[in-house]
Amino acid sequence: MTKSTKPIYVIGHRNPDTDSICSAIGYAHLKQALGFNAVPARAGKVNAETKYALDYFHVEQPLLLSDLYPRVKDVTLDCKIVVKQHDTLRHLGEVMRGHDLKSVPVTDSKGILVGIVTVSDLAKRYFQELSMQDLSEMRVRYRDIIAATDSEVLVSGNESDFIKGKIRIAAGSIKMIQDTVEKNDIVLVGDRHDETLIDIVEQGISCLIVTGNGRVSADVIEAAEAKHIFVLSTPYDTYTVARLIN
Repeated sequence: MTKSTKPIYVIGHRNPDTDSICSAIGYAHLKQALGFNAVPARAGKVNAETKYALDYFHVEQPLLLSDLYPRVKDVTLDCKIVVKQHDTLRHLGEVMRGHDLKSVPVTDSKGILVGIVTVSDLAKRYFQELSMQDLSEMRVRYRDIIAATDSEVLVSGNESDFIKGKIRIAAGSIKMIQDTVEKNDIVLVGDRHDETLIDIVEQGISCLIVTGNGRVSADVIEAAEAKHIFVLSTPYDTYTVARLIN
């Protein structure tokens, strides 16, 4: 009766000679006689001398194993804590922190494993971010921005639309802002005068995010509604909002 259903590979050294091949075959047969599912194997090409010996005694060449690196299928996983491939990095961080994990499996919508993300992956990404990311190339939706920044929607739009512009921080003078902000951009701004906020709205942006629960007057709301522009209010400061969006 076989003691194990999984195969046990009996293997010699790299670039095996006749001794290595014959030892693997002999020991595998011994393990088979003891009830184990043993398979003779080799870690390299059979040389001419060994091939002659195997052919002379009518013995098959052992199975060639090109590597012994474990595959996911070789590991028994009973992991109930996973993230989906379209979840935000913020959600991933909360899962890792909440469960004190250093790695988390990532699955698709059908629950099939597509990868594993680790703390070191997050650390590398953090140090690679020297500027605001261009979300227009990443198929990010407005609802993702709303969720990531815990924003209250003051002026709504189609939250399923993909973002087309870049993230801008409205710092400095109004002229500097006008020179920086472009059409369809998302603009982060703190507590500013109504004239400044309305002027930003008139730039043709797609979304105005007022940080630090800054005041948003009825005039600003009216101007944004006329331009069909999102207006969001978030409790976080501008720096934190920029990090959350990234």
